[in-house]
Amino acid sequence: MADDGLWATNAQMIARAGLNANATATAVGWTDLRALEAESMINTESEYIWTAAIFAALDSGVKSLLTTAEACLVALAIIDYDPNSWNLETANFKRNSLWTLYDRCIKLLREVDQSQIWMREA
Repeated sequence: MADDGLWATNAQMIARAGLNANATATAVGWTDLRALEAESMINTESEYIWTAAIFAALDSGVKSLLTTAEACLVALAIIDYDPNSWNLETANFKRNSLWTLYDRCIKLLREVDQSQIWMREA
């Protein structure tokens, strides 16, 4: 994976977590593992397997949904690794905001017409 997930880069994941993120939690190896977990969760929750080949064929709007969803989940893991990097109110606000954005992305991904994806890919 070397410095990014299937859809989002480490920079996008860390930016979602914020400036106070713990250095260990933002290390490339750690975020790569969290990205794999996020991708599996997104595939399961969106009820579709978003492979690299399919991602390449997607329009920019759907790519953005996948990138945002992955970055949000990894950012949540970064915050949960060391929530004391922020004051309690800020950490909770970040968690709630990231989870809300992730949830919106999943709802929209479920509405993507998969038949159109296969037609573009062929």
